[in-house]
Amino acid sequence: VAALDSQIQLVVGLREEVERGLVQLEEASETLARVASTNMQAAQAARFRETHQELVRDFKRVAQSIDHQYQHARLLPNARSKTKAQGLGDAEEGLMNERNGLNSSLSMVDGVIDQAAATRDMLSNQRRVLTDVGSKVGGLESVLPGIGSLIDKISDRQNKERLVLSFTVACCLFFTIWYKFL
Repeated sequence: VAALDSQIQLVVGLREEVERGLVQLEEASETLARVASTNMQAAQAARFRETHQELVRDFKRVAQSIDHQYQHARLLPNARSKTKAQGLGDAEEGLMNERNGLNSSLSMVDGVIDQAAATRDMLSNQRRVLTDVGSKVGGLESVLPGIGSLIDKISDRQNKERLVLSFTVACCLFFTIWYKFL
């Protein structure tokens, strides 16, 4: 038990060191996001943020695994011989398996939630970029007022071409069906 406690102290020290490193990485990525002046720099900052989220998720998973192994070693070093003598091994092992299943389900749910948060962040970033593009197009339209009418004419022409093509396909299908069944 003393050897286990010394190993746990070592693991706790390493865990604190990794947590400090993750906090520093988060602060650095936030600073990069604030300082970013171009789209490429903003994309790089977003990538650093995603990397940080992945590292945090992996760290939590590893920490949970270590905690589970520690609890398992603490609870069951002598229990195996006692439970086998008392005939309680199967029930206890069943409970441990159920606990492991629940823990793995919870960690998977945490992973899905983290992925959803990352996706939400990515979509909000895309919305911001598209809003910026829309405002730039609006600014371009105010500088060159003929651009709006040109874009409208192009879209009207495309709609007419789609209508003609759809009508042609519909007629071909109608005559094919009419020929086939009559």
